[in-house]
Amino acid sequence: AGNYLITIPDTFIAYDPLDPEDQRYLMLGLQIKQSNKVLTGEGATLVADSPTGQPSSCSYILGNIPSNPLSDIQIKGLTLDVKNTANKSKVAQTRGFSFSSVSGLKLNNCTFRSSDGRGGYGGNLIGCNHPTLTSCIFNDLSGGINAAYTKDLIVSGCDFYRFSEAIDLDKPCIGGAISGCLFDADGITGSEAIDTNGAVGLTISANTFRDIPSTTIIVNGKYQATSVSNFQSCNLISNVASSGSDLVVTTQNIHGYNDGDTVFFAGIKGSIDNINNRTYTISSVSPTTFTINGPTFTSYTGGGAVWNTDETDWLQAENITITGNSFRNTGPCLDIGNNWSGTTNGGTANLHDFGGSPRNVVFSSNSISSGGGWLRCREADGLLIANNYWLNTTSSTSNAAVISCISTVNTPGAMSQSACKVKISGNIISGTNSCAI
Repeated sequence: AGNYLITIPDTFIAYDPLDPEDQRYLMLGLQIKQSNKVLTGEGATLVADSPTGQPSSCSYILGNIPSNPLSDIQIKGLTLDVKNTANKSKVAQTRGFSFSSVSGLKLNNCTFRSSDGRGGYGGNLIGCNHPTLTSCIFNDLSGGINAAYTKDLIVSGCDFYRFSEAIDLDKPCIGGAISGCLFDADGITGSEAIDTNGAVGLTISANTFRDIPSTTIIVNGKYQATSVSNFQSCNLISNVASSGSDLVVTTQNIHGYNDGDTVFFAGIKGSIDNINNRTYTISSVSPTTFTINGPTFTSYTGGGAVWNTDETDWLQAENITITGNSFRNTGPCLDIGNNWSGTTNGGTANLHDFGGSPRNVVFSSNSISSGGGWLRCREADGLLIANNYWLNTTSSTSNAAVISCISTVNTPGAMSQSACKVKISGNIISGTNSCAI
């Protein structure tokens, strides 16, 4: 038991897995280097002391580096204090943990906080397989959990207090469940509980949401994944050269791929910008080069990356179930198709890129009361709103209904209003200040 100051070195040890193409640095205090390790807190608190002179990079108290995949890491009973006020002038942000390409990560009964002013982040999960967070507390942070290209994330029985964004599935994630958690923003302006971009097969159930002025749950359809690339295994591209109808790719390290692997590319621009047409089979592998067979584009600009994946359509949001939750005194309880803008290749949002409307979304058996709590659908290729109970809710002037389906803007590939597929059945709407639907 006690407080331990973790001095994070000024020197970087790897590229930040959140943004490898921009060559941002990963600065890490405690590096876990081997699999099958258990770190037990026994009342210990690790306090971050961030380096100076790296204002564009993030620093982390503990984690692993992307080039060293691990398995079966357990962390329990530990408190990570990012100490936001003391560190925010030194780096872009201080975060608790960063785990990349880890299988079977378990965080149990841990606390993530900022002890001297709200801010910082709990941590990142990048390209992880089946991470589990149970009975953890996130308090007074800008954000709790950020996950990208992660499979089967389980968040159970965790508490999130005074956040700007509690859970951010920032790039496409497959599978997973968020259940039995408490989200209390304490009325902080602009706060959001769960933000999903291109999530597939996600269940959000039996949670309590309260005092969240902005949107509680956001479901966006499709994310143009050009700035991060660590879904299974990531390699930065250093050169792409034409060879007849093929492209020869040189990576910045030993890639470890085999002939016949399916890979996905970012940062290559040419005659095809549709992200779904960038999945190829590779051949002629050598330690740092390989050939992609028969692409229809022949140019390469800017940063780039490639990762190994057997998932070919995981970028479009689908099969999302939101059921049995309690919403009290919130802004919109659900916002589908959040009307963000972006370009078709390399923009900051790109959530509607090439027809990425969320499909097969279920919002059922939820209880919504007091304050806002309206549901807004900007686009949906299959939305069921069933057996929910709205009591004494109010809607904003721009969304003058408890259930509101509004036309989309002219973003690339966004569905027209007439193509919006919504079924509304068996709901009770009582005491609203405006129309129901």
